[in-house]
Amino acid sequence: MVAAGGAPLTSLGQRVTAIALQAGRLVVGTSSGEVVAVDGKTGERRAVRVAATPVVRLRFSPDRSRLAVVSEDGASTLHGMHTRGFPNC
Repeated sequence: MVAAGGAPLTSLGQRVTAIALQAGRLVVGTSSGEVVAVDGKTGERRAVRVAATPVVRLRFSPDRSRLAVVSEDGASTLHGMHTRGFPNC
């Protein structure tokens, strides 16, 4: 997986379990329950733990202001993209 400028996302240190991409916004879910947002312009990454189990599904709201997250234990949560410390990607 590659971010802006060809920088690989291999340094996450955990397995990528879900991906959401919409209009240049990239968010990945990981096996540790984190969501990592990547700024498409700068490559800046911001990780936020959102679940106790691996993230299995990610979806942006139509206006891209919120992110729905489903974890392996069946829990689903909705997160504001600008209120959880995610970069403005």
